Amino acid sequence: MHLLFCFIFFRILKSLKSENNNCLKMKNLHAPKVMFYVCYLIVIIVSAFFDKSYLKIILPITLFVLILNYFKDSPRINIFFILSIVALMITDFLLYTDMISNFSKICILISVYLVFTSISLKSYIVQTKQHWSKLISVSLLISLALIVYLIFSISELVLHRLPGAIPYIILAVVSLLIYIAVSYYIYISDVYASGIKLLIAACLCIFIITLAPINELFYSSRAFIIFNTTGHILGLYLFMKFLIETDPAVVAPKVPKYV
Repeated sequence: MHLLFCFIFFRILKSLKSENNNCLKMKNLHAPKVMFYVCYLIVIIVSAFFDKSYLKIILPITLFVLILNYFKDSPRINIFFILSIVALMITDFLLYTDMISNFSKICILISVYLVFTSISLKSYIVQTKQHWSKLISVSLLISLALIVYLIFSISELVLHRLPGAIPYIILAVVSLLIYIAVSYYIYISDVYASGIKLLIAACLCIFIITLAPINELFYSSRAFIIFNTTGHILGLYLFMKFLIETDPAVVAPKVPKYV
């Protein structure tokens, strides 16, 4: 199995090698981006066909390549985004090593990630001014109720398996709710055209964080693994694209919403 995994890995790299020279000449395609696409493809293949323990290696590598891509494309370097990705690299390694024995560390690292991510959006919040009457709506209250129900239902299941994890779960839940609130506030502000990417990234984050314990502690499913890993990388990529494409100092009068 190890040999087969290595064979597929190097075959993918070899198949892309002949195309890299032409791709690198393209305006919007460079080495870190090509590396990211290759790593993302490998993550999907490993999630679908191989033992999930391989993910503790390939996921941190993919996140590291994502950082390289960010440095290459971004006109503004947000140090808190970099720190959040580093926290996730460690989290992914611990998660796919042994979630039960590393559960407290994983919760702390996820909280660090969510806090750093929220702080990285601080400059975008400063530029927006919203009234509470606009922020609060029936659809928002329904969505919030469903999110809270989902989070606490999963937390209750985890507590039956790990009863000593209450403070760590509370820490992670509070951090997640803060991140969701910040993302929604920026999206609903109507001043950033890429706000939809931030909202999608936040939604993916909710599902990944809530489904990961189910997959690791209760019901291991190949479909869950594929969704978790692909959604995990996609959410981070969309968040990164928001930071790259959106200058917090450039505020539009109003951006039309489609959701």
